[in-house]
Formats: sequence, C-alpha cells, structure tokens
Amino acid sequence: MIVLSIAIGGAMGSLLRYYIGTVNFISNSSFPLSTLIINATGSFLIGIFFFLLKDSNNEFIKSFLIIGFLGGFTTFSTFSIEALDLFQKDQHLISLVYIFGSIATSLLSVYLGFYFTKIASLS
Repeated sequence: MIVLSIAIGGAMGSLLRYYIGTVNFISNSSFPLSTLIINATGSFLIGIFFFLLKDSNNEFIKSFLIIGFLGGFTTFSTFSIEALDLFQKDQHLISLVYIFGSIATSLLSVYLGFYFTKIASLS
C-alpha cells in the first residue's frame, strides 16, 4: 500500500511539475526560472509537511506527500540537465548562478517551511 501511495503521489507531482514548467516566467531568457521556482516551492512544502508529520505514524500520508508528490514535483534531474545545457552553451556564469542559487534557495526553503510551521504551531 505504501508503494502505491508513492506511485500515485509521484505521478501527480510530476504532472504538476510539467504544467508549471511550461510557464515562461521571463520571456527571451535562458535562465530556467520555472525549475528554480518548482524546487524552491517543493522544498518549502517539504519543510512544512516534515514538521507537521514528524510525530505521525501514518506512513501512507508521509509517503504520499513527501516521497511521492513532492519527490515527483521537485526535480533534480531537470535541474541537472538545465545546468549542463547552460554550461555547454558557454553560459558558464549563468550556469553557476543557477546551480548555487538552486541549492541555496532549496535549502533555505526547506528551513523556512519547517521554521514557519513550527512557529505557527506554537500559537
């Protein structure tokens, strides 16, 4: 049953990522802003759900949301190919900004999601 929850969540997250990824936030730009936004948003949500579900014994919901849906929604593979593509197009600085910006943004987003949810739960 856990495997099924991961598969269904992953399919849903992947489809949402696909549709959001088709939005062009900056016209005529080679910077992959859609993937950065997807990974930051997904990381923020992972922080929220990690906090909310940390004491839960419901492995079905944890697996569905965190591993399945948000694992399918965020995308290290797309991030990697976009960074490589920028580098191969001799856009080295943009590639490096994208790599370090994505990592920093995702880590900060996980922290903020966890922190804000923790603070909200205290009030």
